[in-house]
Amino acid sequence: MAQREVIEHIDDLTGEVVDDVRTVRFGFEGLDYEIDLSGANASEFMRILAPYLRKSRRVRRARQGASNSLPASEVPVTVKRSWLLENGFAVSKAGRMKLEHHEAYAKAHS
Repeated sequence: MAQREVIEHIDDLTGEVVDDVRTVRFGFEGLDYEIDLSGANASEFMRILAPYLRKSRRVRRARQGASNSLPASEVPVTVKRSWLLENGFAVSKAGRMKLEHHEAYAKAHS
């Protein structure tokens, strides 16, 4: 017995089956969205947003669960070295830091 699998692309806005579906991803008020639209509806969506996008600033999205402080692995070595010196660790003023110094900083700031 032969089988035929049919894939239909549906415009999420109209519910119509279309040949030229496009997934449009966007963000609004801190949430991410996506919608599958026909080429015509995707163009209309972009036309409506265009004046707002022209006046907007692009921003990088924060990682989920990120806090205002950097993880210890991303803190500049100069900042770590200053903290270590202020807290009594014998650290050179230049060059590579020992692993235990990185770990001490991370432990104190976790």
